[in-house]
Amino acid sequence: MESKQTCPHRTFNSPLAEPELRRMVIWDWYDGPEAGILICDKCGSNYYFFMVDWSQDQSTRVFALQRVNDDAIQTLVKLVEEEPRWPIWMPQILKFPSEFDRPWIDHINSVVLGLPDSHSLILAWSNVKHVPLRLAEVNATNAPFISRLLESDETSSPYNWFTFLGLSR
Repeated sequence: MESKQTCPHRTFNSPLAEPELRRMVIWDWYDGPEAGILICDKCGSNYYFFMVDWSQDQSTRVFALQRVNDDAIQTLVKLVEEEPRWPIWMPQILKFPSEFDRPWIDHINSVVLGLPDSHSLILAWSNVKHVPLRLAEVNATNAPFISRLLESDETSSPYNWFTFLGLSR
């Protein structure tokens, strides 16, 4: 496994095509993944993701990523008492939660993630092939749009993430 400092997704200056973020744990789904954890295949880094944009045909989604503790997956495995099924895993208990499980599931971000870093990456994801397409670093111009989504009931950002990532909508 590569060092976290030299992993390609941590040392680039422009959008990175085909990043190594292929293992996904999903806990929010609506016609495709909306939130969960992505894991780097090269260095094992864990990133919380949530959707900030999507293409009209829903074939491409754009996620904001923030680094979280590398033990986030182990914490989730203990809570759900289920082994991950890669490359994409949505624990059964999250698909069909009981009333007993609902309280911790409603607070899954704080239970599993702990204190995450600020959002630092933007990722385009193929909702058809279930693979990452393009990765870029969040900058001072677009970071406020992510914060605004987190602090409001808005479901999409007015920022053009597709153009930022060098993709057509």
